Amino acid sequence: MLVHKGEIEFFNITVKQTADGNFPVELGHNVPGTDIPNTVQKRLHTYIKMLIEAIEVETGILHAEWIIVEDTPYIIECAGRAPGDLIFTMVRESYNFCPYKATLNLLANNKPDINNIPSNGAGIAYLYSYKSGILESINGIEKLKKGVDDVLDFALFINTGDKINELKSSWDRIGFVLCKGIDGVTAFRKAKEKVNELQIKIVQEMNLHES
Repeated sequence: MLVHKGEIEFFNITVKQTADGNFPVELGHNVPGTDIPNTVQKRLHTYIKMLIEAIEVETGILHAEWIIVEDTPYIIECAGRAPGDLIFTMVRESYNFCPYKATLNLLANNKPDINNIPSNGAGIAYLYSYKSGILESINGIEKLKKGVDDVLDFALFINTGDKINELKSSWDRIGFVLCKGIDGVTAFRKAKEKVNELQIKIVQEMNLHES
């Protein structure tokens, strides 16, 4: 949310995908999150407005995280900062305005360039491994090109020969693909397909001991 003088000027829902098990690491996001029921979307808007009033927020960015249980949102945390994981990049792609510039204008009490109606969607999928080891190779990355097949961006965080850790936190993710689409769900599906096309070979790390 972008807030000005206690009023919501911009509201976006991002749906995230998380890993199973004891470590629910974020593996992807899609913007806008219109794939959740309208009743839940309305409740999220109502609840965040109640939070803004309760803690007397004036002007700035709010980034709240929620868990939905049987269509009821429960807040996990709310930070007064921009979200990570390139979510603002996806907002800019989907809503056709720069949220950073809009925030600066709000803080300066100037009229911001804000659009609350998305024209398309964006999605990001992360590359990861459920086992640790040494990266021997990644095949297929050379086929990824910005501007081709709706790919907006991609990156690898590691090089051949680097150690890969078992997926336990966001720091253990090893790359991403960011795509656009007619909506957030379609964009994420495209990004996930691109990630699944990559072939990763990991070899077991050897423990060498001096005799």
